[in-house]
Order: sequence, then structure tokens, then C-alpha cells
Amino acid sequence: MQFDPATGNMKCPFCGQTQALPAEKNAAVRPHSLDEFPAAGGGSALTPLSAQALQVACDGCGSVVVFDPPEVAGSCPFCGAPLVAQPKTADPLIAPDGLLPAKIPKDQALTEIRHWLQTRWFAPNALKRMARPDGIGGVYLPFWD
Repeated sequence: MQFDPATGNMKCPFCGQTQALPAEKNAAVRPHSLDEFPAAGGGSALTPLSAQALQVACDGCGSVVVFDPPEVAGSCPFCGAPLVAQPKTADPLIAPDGLLPAKIPKDQALTEIRHWLQTRWFAPNALKRMARPDGIGGVYLPFWD
């Protein structure tokens, strides 16, 4: 099942059946400051994505992208540059204690992006080509207040 932003529930992409999120998963996310993290034993929250995860640094923008095999190639979610994972084990990530779900369904986001791009006379053609269904996806961004 996948999260459906339109309903706020879990939805099967094949049959369309929906299921409500468990109550404890809907709890409010409490923000943490960066100073709070190490004081609360945050070092123990550093965990690898998986034992097989590989990471690659993007030559285009310098971001670090993690691949979980069998996926070993793709594009940078930040700049769209093509990436191929190198044989380097991924560094540990900060384990989140909460996630903010998407509020807009993917097809609506794609429609709004295309509409916005049509209003940009001098937008590069490469930017317009990036506005495709597989070009929209989630990104893990830790946030510190």
C-alpha cells in the first residue's frame, strides 16, 4: 500500500482499496532543534538505510544520493543529472521520528508544474523536459528548527 495525499490514507495502487493510518502514526510531529539532537543521545539514531545501500555524489550539484539495490542508477532528485552508484557503502542517516506526508497528489503536482512552466517565457527547454511523471518524487530532508 502507498500513502495517498488526496485522502490521507494508505491506498492499494492496484485495486484502489484504502485503509486508515493507525492512530499512533498520525500523532503530531514534535520539532527538535539541532542542539537537542546530540544531547538526547542522537548519535544512536544514526542508522544505515539498509545493509546493501550504496551512495553516489552527484557531479552536477554535489548532493549525495542513496541507492538501495537492485536499483543502481537513476537521476539526481535535485538537479536531474544522471547517476550510477559507485561501490561505496552508504553512510548512516539520521533516523526520523516523524515524516510529513505529501499534501498534493503526484498527478496534481505535475499539472501545476507544467502550468507554471508555461508562464515562464525564458525557462530553459531542459527544465521543461524534466517536468515528466517520473521526474517528481520524494526527497529525505532532515529539518532542524
